[in-house]
Amino acid sequence: MSLPTSETIPDDFNALSPAQKRRIRYAIKRASETEVQVFLTELKRRATPSFEFFLLSVLGSLISAVAILLDSSLLLFAAAIASPFLVPITGLALSPALKSISFFLKSLISIVICAAVYFVGGILAGLISRLLPIKTLTQLPLITSSNWISWLVLIAAAILCAFFFVRHENNPRLI
Repeated sequence: MSLPTSETIPDDFNALSPAQKRRIRYAIKRASETEVQVFLTELKRRATPSFEFFLLSVLGSLISAVAILLDSSLLLFAAAIASPFLVPITGLALSPALKSISFFLKSLISIVICAAVYFVGGILAGLISRLLPIKTLTQLPLITSSNWISWLVLIAAAILCAFFFVRHENNPRLI
């Protein structure tokens, strides 16, 4: 007795055979204009800041204010992880492909709003620090100084943002 065999296709692009990768790349190159527009529209939807983005920005700002008040580098790192500031930056980078000035302006305004939220959080932390008897800050100057570790963390964050943006579970597909 023989069981019917079926060819399984792995979900990961890197796990595919070279021939399958070539077919997918060829299908992307010969995609119709409608398929490309659907793909770009889905990317635009994912790069548009939502209410959740602004809520997480406020949360990240509050965590950073507490981290500054407590002089805690670990909390400041948690605030950097909690802040979703890369969503509008991704939208800003995507706007030339979409040829949409309105999307560019929305992304730019979202970046400005996010920066303003963090600026207000910093002002509040500064005002509260004047009221509380806080010792000299020791961790903050170390974190804000520019060194090679800071640049590596920044590069890693940018790579992770691009990776998670592309490898999202509901990835838009051309084929």
